[in-house]
Amino acid sequence: MPTSDVTGAIDYAAVPYLPYERPHTQITISRILPSPIISTITSSVSSAFSHHGIHAKLVEIMQNVVLFAQSIKYASHSALRFDPQEFSDDMYWIEYQLLTFPNLASQESEPSISKATRMGALLFMKSILQEFPHSTTGPEILLRELRDALSAVEEDEDDHNRQWLLWLCAIGALLAKRMTREWFVGRLALAGGLRAREGEVVGGQLWRLLDLGEVIGEREVLLLWDEVRRLQLQ
Repeated sequence: MPTSDVTGAIDYAAVPYLPYERPHTQITISRILPSPIISTITSSVSSAFSHHGIHAKLVEIMQNVVLFAQSIKYASHSALRFDPQEFSDDMYWIEYQLLTFPNLASQESEPSISKATRMGALLFMKSILQEFPHSTTGPEILLRELRDALSAVEEDEDDHNRQWLLWLCAIGALLAKRMTREWFVGRLALAGGLRAREGEVVGGQLWRLLDLGEVIGEREVLLLWDEVRRLQLQ
């Protein structure tokens, strides 16, 4: 079954063996959202990633991640409900797209920022669905791949780029344990992570659209920033 193939591939950050095909690329459940909201989301994601050097196709996939997450949030505050089959199909389609991008020739390598983006998005998708307790390996392999990709990213003073790197470090810190968590927290402290909490970094719309507090828990996010602050004061 293609769905179980996708689920197994995520556990190991691997490319699925089987193709996952469907006749359209749109996120079906996003029709729950008013058209102006959909337009705002797609334009905001496109604008936020325009400075990262991320491939346009991956930006489209990230738009779908945000549309999926925002559709769930919108439905949770209304009496509207999803068709279970459409929900499942959208979920597996997004995960399949994240796992199979990029389709590069064998001699090419994926840019580190792109790989970090994919790993962070997969962690976010699994967190939305609270699947890690039922996962074969939990988030460990995805977290390792995220850490390795972030280690290879060259940080600069561009606020847009720093904003996204902070988000990626934050989701890593929120899901990791022990030494791996220490690495992500340390990276946040070095990068001035408290600025992101205070909404001072340009490009902060990504933090609102991919709301870690909504998905993982506001308390956990607040505790993380407290930990970052203590580390910065040492």
